Amino acid sequence: MFEQRSMVWDYLVFIIFVIASTFVALYSKFFGPKENTKADFVFAAGKVSMGAMMLSIARGTLGVRSFLGFPSELFYRGSTMWETLYGMVLAYPIVCFVFVPVYFSLGITSVYQYLDLRFKSRLVRCLASGTYIVRQLLNQGVTVFTPCVALNTIIGIPYWASIFGITIVSIIFTVMVLHLLIVLPKRRRFQWRVENNVEG
Repeated sequence: MFEQRSMVWDYLVFIIFVIASTFVALYSKFFGPKENTKADFVFAAGKVSMGAMMLSIARGTLGVRSFLGFPSELFYRGSTMWETLYGMVLAYPIVCFVFVPVYFSLGITSVYQYLDLRFKSRLVRCLASGTYIVRQLLNQGVTVFTPCVALNTIIGIPYWASIFGITIVSIIFTVMVLHLLIVLPKRRRFQWRVENNVEG
């Protein structure tokens, strides 16, 4: 009886967390400050502190696999996993204080644009972005399945249900970002052309 009551609280906390996370994102999309360009979206118009930028980069690179995988690796295989953490701790300040200012001063938003400028070769840019896409596609299976194992172990949610839920939430957020980066700028350019009587 006690275990069933504690499971109800686990489900309740999980559902509230998912709804709150989705609501914050939707609220900031529709009622928050509007970004005009991709650079505004990436650099937040230069208004973000270096600490917030480091946390953002850490969130982008340290996924759920790191939070679930590192403790278990340390437990089962010993402290050799600490050696990978040294590189990570050094990497974030280097990226924020060396690379990001260069990107910002050049007015570019990705390392692929930098490669294009540096080597004056669209082929290099396409090869680099292509290898990243292949890596991410191979990575997605593990990234989606890892939290499903945790949800199944802790709360008892079946694998199919958590995979379906995570996929739906991911699709919703991807569509929101694509709308922000592609559809809205095109609409603004069209409105500008109409207002200024520019053809094309």
